[in-house]
Amino acid sequence: FAVMCAYHIPKTRLSSVCLCAAIYPAPNASKSMNLFNKLAWNVVLKSRFLTYAAVKQEGMQAFRSPAKKIAGNIMGQSSYDDIMLMRYPEIVGLFSESIREQYADLKTGVTAEVEDYMLFRRAWNLDFKSKDEQELSSVHIISGSHDQGSTPEMAAYLHQNIPGSTLDIKENCGHLVLFGFFREVIAKITA
Repeated sequence: FAVMCAYHIPKTRLSSVCLCAAIYPAPNASKSMNLFNKLAWNVVLKSRFLTYAAVKQEGMQAFRSPAKKIAGNIMGQSSYDDIMLMRYPEIVGLFSESIREQYADLKTGVTAEVEDYMLFRRAWNLDFKSKDEQELSSVHIISGSHDQGSTPEMAAYLHQNIPGSTLDIKENCGHLVLFGFFREVIAKITA
């Protein structure tokens, strides 16, 4: 959604945006994904019905046991770097709270998540290069080198297509790159 803000909101109203682990339907987007994430990505691209069924099942399990959901999905499908972050009870607590909020009303939570996924089925046809670079918000892109969901390929594609953007691939980081670099993100968007 930050990509849309950077595209549509003039620099006079939004001076800078930081995209952390930004997902975008870029060519070769699934190149560095693990097998589970490649399968999920392809389900999203090909079938709204299967996406809804999978998210509903996931939502029911997650609401009953957020900690188990975190252990299964995040710990089971993530990079080593993300797994190491899950040693901190504060981070597990934040994820558990977020899961409870997301699925408190199962139908609404599932529908919202599926709608988010549907946004990634095709490119958004945002032609940043046709915009006056002086009017664009400054865009900083951060990605973890080991992110298996919002891949470094997605980040590189966004960087190549957003004039004046900066790209920072953080070595030995996964999808949860924001937790390790939140001070840098704050500095970038408040500069």
